[in-house]
Order: sequence, then C-alpha cells, then structure tokens
Amino acid sequence: MLILIKTNEVGGTPFEIALSSLCNETSVITPISPNDEITPADLGSSGAQNHQRQIWPDGTETDAAFVSHIPAAEVTAFVPKEIRGSDTKVTICREPYDAALS
Repeated sequence: MLILIKTNEVGGTPFEIALSSLCNETSVITPISPNDEITPADLGSSGAQNHQRQIWPDGTETDAAFVSHIPAAEVTAFVPKEIRGSDTKVTICREPYDAALS
C-alpha cells in the first residue's frame, strides 16, 4: 500500500492525479477541487473513492474521513496499525525559494 501525505502549496494535485492511475477499486482517493476532477477522468483514472468508508486489505472496516491535505497524524490514527507498518509513505516538498515566492 502507498500513502501519499500531500502538504499545501507543493504541486501535489498533479502528483495525486498521476498516482490515481495506479489505484484500484479498494484504494482511498480523496476529493480534489472540481476543476481538477476532470483530469483523472480524462486519463481514465479513478476520482475520489473510499474516502469516507474503507475496507482495508486485512478486512478491517473504518468510517474515517480522509480529506486532501490530511495531517500525517490523522492518517496514522485512521489506518490500522497492521497495514501502516507494511505500507510505503511518500510526500513531496517544494523548493524553499519557490515556496517563499508562492
């Protein structure tokens, strides 16, 4: 399992859209702005799904509210420990000078 921790103002939405093409029907994909939702559909990728109710690969069910830019601490609280321990976590960061200008 891959968890993307998407921080603010780093250009994470295009990265999230690209990753959605690798997801399946059990993946948790958070909603993004309505203007950006067109892009996953155009690419044949999934839009938002399973972000309000989840069934994890181990059969555990949760009703967690995953949102875009969710803090890592909340992801830790929502995802079952057995799953978190074996997943890959990624984030992206922006070059500090560009971040300051934005």
